[in-house]
Amino acid sequence: MALYFETFKKIFDFNGRSSRTEYFVFLFGSVLFGLPLVFIDVVSELYSPVYGVGPLTGLFILATVIPSLSVFIRRLHDGGFSGWWFFIGFVPFVGPIVQLILILWEGTDGPNKYGVDPRATASELAS
Repeated sequence: MALYFETFKKIFDFNGRSSRTEYFVFLFGSVLFGLPLVFIDVVSELYSPVYGVGPLTGLFILATVIPSLSVFIRRLHDGGFSGWWFFIGFVPFVGPIVQLILILWEGTDGPNKYGVDPRATASELAS
């Protein structure tokens, strides 16, 4: 879970690259931390069917929206894609499929125009 909190340290860093591991640890960590909050909202009858969230869930979403966006864009950079590809997700039906393909795309080996390889070891970075 340390990798989950590493993403919050880079909350406003939209430059550089993120590995698939970093992206999916953040994604699944957010689900693991968010589900109990949804449960608490529902059990305490604070869940609002009109808005689709309760206050705890809403605060959690607000706290994770910027880190989610930044890790997503850094993940695109790892594959050599511009962060502007984020907006393809707004195209109905096709957009989310394209985003999924880009997220699953293997990152480029070695440095690319967005930075060093996030999987590079310290000895590889020193040479």
